[in-house]
Amino acid sequence: MEEFALLAVAGVLIIVTVSLFAPKLGVAAPILLVLVGIGCSLIPGAPQILLEPEWILMIALPPILYSAAVNVPRHPGASARWTGSRTAPTGGPSSCCWRTGSSC
Repeated sequence: MEEFALLAVAGVLIIVTVSLFAPKLGVAAPILLVLVGIGCSLIPGAPQILLEPEWILMIALPPILYSAAVNVPRHPGASARWTGSRTAPTGGPSSCCWRTGSSC
């Protein structure tokens, strides 16, 4: 039981450290966490922990996916708002330009 507690504390410290340094490195934290997890699994002599796949799917994966979705940068044009009529006038050039709000 003591070994499990030590692994849990070490795991939390690794997660916090990677999450703090991920933005400074310019990499999404979940991607870096997966890479660190793969690296930790390749350490010789590391204890083998067996988990049912349902634990990962129900407990670990949803928060990782949510944090990745929240931190996805938006497309630069996604915040531009429409400044004119939603329908183009018939004939002739458009009465306005949706990006600048000026006549085109």
